[in-house]
Amino acid sequence: MSQQHPFGYWLKRSRKALDLTQAELANQVGCSSETIRKIEAQERRPSAQIVERLNREQRRTVVLVTHDLGEAYQLGDRLILYEAGRVVQAGPKSEVLGRPA
Repeated sequence: MSQQHPFGYWLKRSRKALDLTQAELANQVGCSSETIRKIEAQERRPSAQIVERLNREQRRTVVLVTHDLGEAYQLGDRLILYEAGRVVQAGPKSEVLGRPA
């Protein structure tokens, strides 16, 4: 089983792999370097807007677990719906939400 890491850990590794400072990354996604520092230190959860900008700027896959369908629709390209621990539907967001199982 693969080890799961918090978002801040992933962000810091990605930033370093791209050889960016916290200030440079913050400038790319339109937030303060203090916000990036706090996310990396697990002192703050990223907002949906920051996750979306990071995903767009770094072209990375992000897995978001949420119970908020609005948030899932706003941030996701593909959705997977679970019920009682089993996948009941998966696909592009328009298909999953447009024709629910």
